[in-house]
Parts: sequence; structure tokens; C-alpha cells
Amino acid sequence: LAVLGWRAYRAMLLPLLYLFFLVPTGYFLVPWLQGVTVWFAVAGLKLVGIPVFSDGILIDVPAGSFVVAEACAGLRFLIASVAFGVFFAALMYRSRVRWLTFVALSVIVPIIANGIRAWGIIALAEWTNSAEAIEADHIIYGWGFFTAVTLLLIVIGMRFADDRRPATMEPFLGSGGPAARPWNVAVAALIGLALAASGPAYAHLRDWRGATISLADVPPPPVAAPWTPVNGSIVDWKPPIGLPDREFLGAYADRGRVVTQYVALYRVAGFHNNLVRGTNELADGKHWQAASSGLVQARIDGKATTLATTEVGGEGRRLVVWDFYIVNGVVVASPMQAKLAQLKGIFGGDDFAAFVALAVEHTPDGEPPEKVLQDFLTAMGPPGSYLRNLEAR
Repeated sequence: LAVLGWRAYRAMLLPLLYLFFLVPTGYFLVPWLQGVTVWFAVAGLKLVGIPVFSDGILIDVPAGSFVVAEACAGLRFLIASVAFGVFFAALMYRSRVRWLTFVALSVIVPIIANGIRAWGIIALAEWTNSAEAIEADHIIYGWGFFTAVTLLLIVIGMRFADDRRPATMEPFLGSGGPAARPWNVAVAALIGLALAASGPAYAHLRDWRGATISLADVPPPPVAAPWTPVNGSIVDWKPPIGLPDREFLGAYADRGRVVTQYVALYRVAGFHNNLVRGTNELADGKHWQAASSGLVQARIDGKATTLATTEVGGEGRRLVVWDFYIVNGVVVASPMQAKLAQLKGIFGGDDFAAFVALAVEHTPDGEPPEKVLQDFLTAMGPPGSYLRNLEAR
């Protein structure tokens, strides 16, 4: 834009903005996509008379049990479909209404198609009584199904294509406008490069400063009485959190109530800030499965705070897990909120951040897990104080 000017930039606007599809994004949609897929599958199974029981992302039918894993949520196909839809619409349509309609179809159709695919796989397993064989081949079935869906989108789109004769292009040069001076172009290019380089340069500076901070000998977060540490693990659960600079995992007991505490500490650096990563989960997908998730209101340091809550099942047990991030002294519930809190403190925030997960086993005759977790949160004290004490060391 700075070097070529508005007219050339507007002519190349679509291919330039299309490059944003290279940016990895959309992982935050996975839980929602899993829920939609489960809903379609369960509704379809009931429609054809197959007995079905659903618990979060777990679906049980007489032929066996199925899990709508993250890879089965349809995110990759959704992103590919949207990218294709924008490209196809740009080539085939001049009408903005048709353009936007086809892009909207490219969003809606793959979501519905993925739900139908999940229903078809489970129904086929039930009808053939061979859940293992169907489950092993479901990726191949998915490729074929999504290819057919994409071809269907193309057929529908072609039927409503506009006149595709080349349009008369307005020339960039020779329009009678003032000619750009070489030194203006050079200055604009240098300013653009300087602005583009300022972000990476600042990130490297933050990395260099953060490299001098060590977390090797920091103590775990304190937990006040009557909660006391438990020797050994009560439940074999540990969230698969990637690349923490220091992590703590321990169990605490109070009058027969047991809470497992997981804390991951991170240096708040530039390029290598790993607090929020797409691979971070509360269940490993093998021994433990995340059944459902949502938000819960809790009190931290006497203030009402929103936390994330997830039910995790596995090994014949069921856990209720509360998790949250601590960024620049603020407790937030979601990765997106953590990123925004990091952005607010980019020019002078705290040196440390943390991810905290608290788990308690859910038993039918036990105390409500929410009550146990709230009592434990109160015993932990203000989370921001712990991180500030680390900075004062």
C-alpha cells in the first residue's frame, strides 16, 4: 500500500488479503464443533431407531463406544472449505450477494456434513456390527465424503456463476495523475520495513531479558490449612500442558476430601511465550477424555471470578476440573482472554504467568465437587500474590 499506492493495492486486494489464510487459527472453535458433531450424530441415530447414549463427546451404541475427538471435529475441513469458498467466489462471482452467499455455504455445509459423516460412521458400525473395522477406516471414509461435499459445492456454485468474461481493467499508469517520485517510494518502503521489523525486534528483546530469569528453584504455590499434602497420587491424572518453564503436580486432603493441583509457570517472553498453545489440554485422549466443558462462577480473594470447568472421564472415574490463567495479576478463564491480557501488558507487564488446573473426583454420594474446589481455592489465597512474590525473589 505504501509503495504502490491505493489504486494498485485495491486491484490486488483479494490476493493480498488471501494470504491471511496462512495464519494458523480456529482452534478455539474445536469444542463447539465437537458439540455440533455430537448433536448431529445423536439426532441421526435416534431418527433411524438406533439406541444411543451420549455423555459429552462420548457416544455409546450397542455396537460399541465412539469418541468425537478433536481431529473429528471438522476444523481442518472447515478452514479448507472457507479458503476454497473465498477463492471460488472471487473467480466466479461479481455480485456481492452471490459472493457472500457462496462463502456462507462454505462455512455451513462442512459443519453439517461433518455431523452427517459422524452419524454415518456410527450407524454403519451398528448395522454391520463391526465397530473396530469401521473405526479403523473412518479416516478414508471421511476423505471420500469431504471430497464429494466439495464437488457438490462446486456444482452448486457453477450453476449460479456470473458472466465470467474479462472485465475492463482500469490502467494503473498513464491515467494523468502525478508520477511518484523515486525518493517518496524509497522512504515509504523503508518506513514499512521498519514498522514490520519493530515487532520481531521487541520480541527478541523480551526473550533476551527473560532468559536471565530462572524458575528452577521456586517453591510450589502455598495452600493454607486445613489442607495438607498427600503422599503419592490419588488419581493418575495430569493435563498434557506443553513446554512449561516449571510445573507442579500434587494432591491435598482435608477431612477425606482430596484435590489434585496442577500449576504450570511460564516466563513471559517474546517469541517463546508458551502459556497459550493449541496442544494444551486437560485430558490426554487415551486414558482420560474430556466429556463436557463450560464456565463456572467462583470466588477468588473475595471477588466473583469466571473460571473454566470441564468434566473428565477415564479409568472408571470422573473428575471435575476447574482451570484458569493468571496473566499480569488478572485471573481469566479462556486462552483468548489470556492472549488479550498478555497484549495489555506487552509494554511493562509481569515477568511470570501461570496456568492452574484443580481436579476433584465426582462421586454420587460425595460432597458437591464445586463446594470442594471453592474451599480449596480459598485456601490457595490470591493467585496474583504468588507470582508477584516470585518476581521479588
